[in-house]
Amino acid sequence: GAPPPSHPAGAAGLPVHISHFNGLADQLIPLIDEGRASGVDVTFDTYPYLAGSTILAMVGLPRWVQSGGIEASVERLQQRETREQLGEWFDSPEREWGQIRLSAVNLAELKKFEGLSVPEAAQLAGQSIGNFVCDLLAKENMVVGCVAFSNWRTDNDVCRMMQHPVHMAGSDGIYVGGRPHPRGYGTFARYLGVYVREQNVLRLEEMIRHMTSAPAQRFHLTDRGLLREGFAADVVIFDPQTIAAR
Repeated sequence: GAPPPSHPAGAAGLPVHISHFNGLADQLIPLIDEGRASGVDVTFDTYPYLAGSTILAMVGLPRWVQSGGIEASVERLQQRETREQLGEWFDSPEREWGQIRLSAVNLAELKKFEGLSVPEAAQLAGQSIGNFVCDLLAKENMVVGCVAFSNWRTDNDVCRMMQHPVHMAGSDGIYVGGRPHPRGYGTFARYLGVYVREQNVLRLEEMIRHMTSAPAQRFHLTDRGLLREGFAADVVIFDPQTIAAR
């Protein structure tokens, strides 16, 4: 039947694809199944890592500091009043600064902080975490990348999500900085090495489908995704016994 009009996808009559749908399998899988049962054509992709990747401002600052754009944010960060207001924010245990690793810094004199956690980098700079984050973002014009490790989901969630028949593999690669998230280079080798060979989460043939024909068909790439006459010769040859993400 048609999707219910109360559902955004139902009202629009459109298929839905959710990218990097990382989270708790107990919460997310029922949403997918309920949507599909009600007629919404919904699929999703994930990458096989517990850590995510984003920009430091997203996880390191509250929204109000960033209102008005980059120039206004940088000016605000340099004001003493702003830093005093942010004291409680920076000190809150909710922030979990040790779980955030700096992955991309642009200025040569600040490159030494790449690969360090925020507390490690602040210690190296001889600053409090608050002053370090504010100074770093101001000097870098807000453009600082980071890898954020999660401790609220487990590898079991990752496995259960990839076992779903409408799952697809996606890398969501961000290729900037000296210490980028490994998903940019290792996603597909990790799926095959860890989750097929080592953990038997999916059969090799099924994992290959999640990587090739399923996404090609989903996004209407009509000459890719299968080994077939007339298709683009995008062929990867690998040894299933040794393939691994480094």
